[in-house]
Amino acid sequence: MSQPKICKEDVAKAMAILKQDGNQNPSLPAIRAAVGNKGSMSTIAGFKKELDDEALAAQDPPDALQAFRAIWAQAVQVGRAQRDSEVADLQELARELSSESKEFEGEATASRSAATAVTQKYEVSLVQLNRANEALIAARADAERNATKLVEVMEESRREADHLRNQLTAEKNRAHELELKLAHRASANEAPTNTPSTKKRGPRRTPKVAAQRESSMESNHSPET
Repeated sequence: MSQPKICKEDVAKAMAILKQDGNQNPSLPAIRAAVGNKGSMSTIAGFKKELDDEALAAQDPPDALQAFRAIWAQAVQVGRAQRDSEVADLQELARELSSESKEFEGEATASRSAATAVTQKYEVSLVQLNRANEALIAARADAERNATKLVEVMEESRREADHLRNQLTAEKNRAHELELKLAHRASANEAPTNTPSTKKRGPRRTPKVAAQRESSMESNHSPET
């Protein structure tokens, strides 16, 4: 069911009655009760605001209103000037920040370039270091192999030298024995014999020829070494 309609004059009459009763600022429920509980609260609130604004405008003298308007215009002008000054300051600050930003960007670009160059040098140095390390490892391995071969060659040479030394000692001993035998036979050949002088003798051999013949015979009959 819809609310009964009311008008602005109904609200004005109700407010006047309430003010005469001592209620200088009547509330919306009081006004609605005064108009017979008709109309919605939003409608009554709209009419009340219009009536209050009209009452305030009627109370202000023309000189005061004019003075207020002059002060307001001056305040607006001052506010605009202050706003323009603040905008100008902000624009100048923005330009300074933009210039500093460009300088910082240039420095950052230079720093990035320097960092890139240092990184590249480090990578090249690292590659060279790895290669040098690999070469050192290979050289060490070659040195170890050569040292092993040298030890083996020296051991083989030592064994061969020992063998030759033993052979030389054996040959010296054999030569010494032959010299002793030759000297003994030479002494035996030079000793006087008791055979008659009429016995036929063969050709006389000298001690030197006899020694050479004995040496040749012993060489032919000696075992192989």
